[in-house]
Amino acid sequence: MKLLFKNHYAEMQKVKVVALCVVCVLIGFSCKNKNEDKPPLSNEHIYAKVENPSNYSNVVEVKLMGFDRNLGKNVDLAHGDWKNGGFAIDLPKTLTPDYLYALINSGGLPTTITGTPSTLNISNKNAKIMNAEFWRVDKDGNMFSHFYPFKIDKDGNAKSAFYTYVDSDVTISGYIEGVVVIAEFDEDKNADFLYQWEKTTTYSIQWKKGWNVWCLSGSLSKTDRQITEQWTTVPVSELKWYGGEDLWKLEFYQ
Repeated sequence: MKLLFKNHYAEMQKVKVVALCVVCVLIGFSCKNKNEDKPPLSNEHIYAKVENPSNYSNVVEVKLMGFDRNLGKNVDLAHGDWKNGGFAIDLPKTLTPDYLYALINSGGLPTTITGTPSTLNISNKNAKIMNAEFWRVDKDGNMFSHFYPFKIDKDGNAKSAFYTYVDSDVTISGYIEGVVVIAEFDEDKNADFLYQWEKTTTYSIQWKKGWNVWCLSGSLSKTDRQITEQWTTVPVSELKWYGGEDLWKLEFYQ
């Protein structure tokens, strides 16, 4: 049986393959590889060594794209050359308000808090944010797919990571409880049953003004139909980078 998640996060990510709390065996570059001559890591400067770089030989550049609400289209915020199986890019220290959207109730975007129950504490509900997307560019200037950062622990568990700009300091803690609907499909991809699952999302976020890195992990229990998600801040040094073609290796909710 195959499970399809009907929630705001899954809907937002249906054109992307995003892994939530997975178990996989990964062999490749470590962000802490002392043999690699690279600049220091920070939230504003990215030095990304991409896994399986031979799969991306047509890449010549990586662009950070943001959506301009006035122009109604994506704009180039920063870019870096593809070199030695990876890319280096300096993120802008500030972003104009046209690129930012509200932290709370902003159309179901994955970094958006959709409500503020008494179980959730947000230090600055007026904060504005923007998610970074790292687009691959070929020699003809065509943009396609993305490079995605993941946090990989020592046991091979992967967590989806995000670069997010925030215009002021924000602390988010607590949890949100709710119900989601999961459809169970047969071999012909017909929905046999619809089930309600209990979902708990916890937050442990400390954002400083500027760029921050955080990740989403999740798990489910089929026996009692429980879904658990956690959003936490993570260090840049714990990230690994993958292109879209390699994300099939990271299975959903293992």
